[in-house]
Amino acid sequence: MFSMKLDNTITAVFSFVIKLLQEQMEHAKISVTPDAVTLTAMNDSMTGLTRLIVGRPSCVEFAYTYDLTVGISLKALAAVLSCCGPTEHVIFTLDKDVLRVETNPCTVFEINLLDLDTEDLTIPDVEPCAVVNTADMTALMKKVSKLDAHKMTLSMVDGAVNVTAVGDLVKRAAFQLPSERTEQQDLRVTVSPRNLAWLGKFGKIQKKFGMSMGENRPLGVHAAVDHLRVDAFLAPMMEDP
Repeated sequence: MFSMKLDNTITAVFSFVIKLLQEQMEHAKISVTPDAVTLTAMNDSMTGLTRLIVGRPSCVEFAYTYDLTVGISLKALAAVLSCCGPTEHVIFTLDKDVLRVETNPCTVFEINLLDLDTEDLTIPDVEPCAVVNTADMTALMKKVSKLDAHKMTLSMVDGAVNVTAVGDLVKRAAFQLPSERTEQQDLRVTVSPRNLAWLGKFGKIQKKFGMSMGENRPLGVHAAVDHLRVDAFLAPMMEDP
């Protein structure tokens, strides 16, 4: 058995991340250890992979008995969390075959747990090679959405993240995202604008977020609030020879 209680601030961030996940993913694996609860999910096309860690210090209460690994429907969890008020504490309890979610005043939801074959959900341990402002990323994606672009290439060089969008409406558009930290070596990855817009939304939990990329590696977005951390990865598109 396991139980954790989150305050309204962490609950709001947790709910926001779950809502984003269920836009592209159906199920998630929940792993419980003495130090944290980790939720891992992958989309059906195996191009998106996300890890949400709720560290023990970010919980108002944390009751742990033994390690657990279970599956859950993200749609069901998002629906339940949408019923929670903005100022409410939320208590999550894993007991037998259900996840019980309780709010204050006392409202109780129960979600059936799933038996998922998710042993292959391995999250790479990488460090961000750039830190960008969330507002800059949001503004960039609004511009790109008007261009009907079908692919975007991000490269890190000379203290900034250079972004190139290619499409039928506009042959090529070049932008630059200011970065507080950039690796010295040239790094490059190509992704779809739609998937990048989704990935960038995870950065909204903070005013700034980290980005990671590299040769033969996915594009990553990394953001944290207190001891709650999100690592979201997007597989690169295959570029034409």
